[in-house]
Amino acid sequence: MTIPRHRIFNNLASRLGLYNGLLFQTQSHLKDIINIKKNWPKNKTGFFLGTHLTFRNYLIGRHEFIHTYEVNRKNISKTVDTFNIQFANFCIAQCFEAFETFLKDVIALKIYKSQKLPLKIAKKIKGKSILQCRKNIEQACRQKNKYNKKLFALIKALSMPSSTQLDLLQKQLGEWYIVLTEIRHCIVHSNSHLKAAVTTNWSSYQNKILKTFLTKENKGGIITINCSPNYRTIIETIAMHGQLIYDRLDITN
Repeated sequence: MTIPRHRIFNNLASRLGLYNGLLFQTQSHLKDIINIKKNWPKNKTGFFLGTHLTFRNYLIGRHEFIHTYEVNRKNISKTVDTFNIQFANFCIAQCFEAFETFLKDVIALKIYKSQKLPLKIAKKIKGKSILQCRKNIEQACRQKNKYNKKLFALIKALSMPSSTQLDLLQKQLGEWYIVLTEIRHCIVHSNSHLKAAVTTNWSSYQNKILKTFLTKENKGGIITINCSPNYRTIIETIAMHGQLIYDRLDITN
């Protein structure tokens, strides 16, 4: 089975476009809800939406009601803000996953189509199909590969002849990727809270990127991530770096 050259980047672009569209549509509809709340008659009471989190406890033979979620006229503005943040963060994490998938796919295609391989590790990755190359990449890069440094070493070695401008972009790409890796991890595993200590040795460029993602730094040294206001910039940046890698590898049919 082969993967057409154009489809690899198109798959990334399609996923990024989907999440960009979902965020745009969701935020637009939620603004309408806030406007409805402003015009809601003051003599009307009750909630807009509500639900229970329930499950059957088989040990005692009854249903447990462990959480109630209610959106009413008093808390709707705060609830909408919370939803926007949580959903935007989730979508950005998914965009990162799409980018990581793209990295493995595009490297696999380059190695599969290349006759001369500049790295010894690339020779181990070479397979009879693109899908086999991709499986070999995952095995070869499984250990001691924080921030996917082995993948970026492959990208650099497999790239077409560089220029000063491209070398600068390549360096920035590595720094940018570290920031996004930490952002994705804290969104998925730490309720969108990033420890400020993680950023101690980051460059000025990396801290500039971080400001695109965060809302505030708490007294306890915790940075709260909020991708909602700048989601479009973040997604466009992911797409730009994907295009940079795609062009640098110069994959020809």
